Amino acid sequence: MSFYQIEFSKKENGWVAKRENKVYKYIRVANSPSHATIEEAEQWIEENDKNRPWIDHKIGRHVGKLFSLEEWKECCDEGGFIDYDGYGNPVDENYHIIDMGKQDDFFDTVISPSDYTKFGGKGIPIGTKYILWYNR
Repeated sequence: MSFYQIEFSKKENGWVAKRENKVYKYIRVANSPSHATIEEAEQWIEENDKNRPWIDHKIGRHVGKLFSLEEWKECCDEGGFIDYDGYGNPVDENYHIIDMGKQDDFFDTVISPSDYTKFGGKGIPIGTKYILWYNR
């Protein structure tokens, strides 16, 4: 399996693919283009690496697995994600982490699966399009 990370390049004003090397450092894939969206970068990786690549996403200083909100909800509904598994940050349509406005406790600044499954999504901010998921 190959490991990739997609992150934003200010220099190229787009999302770029980086691949993990032998010393566990992510370096830019040679001759890879920059992309307007994360989804386009994911598609490029999947078309150019047929070995079921694992793709993480770096948004700001946060690194995790980016799921669409609907995909994440399906994983929660099917029991694939429970609070013990991890937590995530809400991300808007422009790939910015949404500030939850709470700073008292770490778990007030992130979203847990129970915020959706037990509380009907009341803790998920309006404008959330993605969840940047962090496994424990």
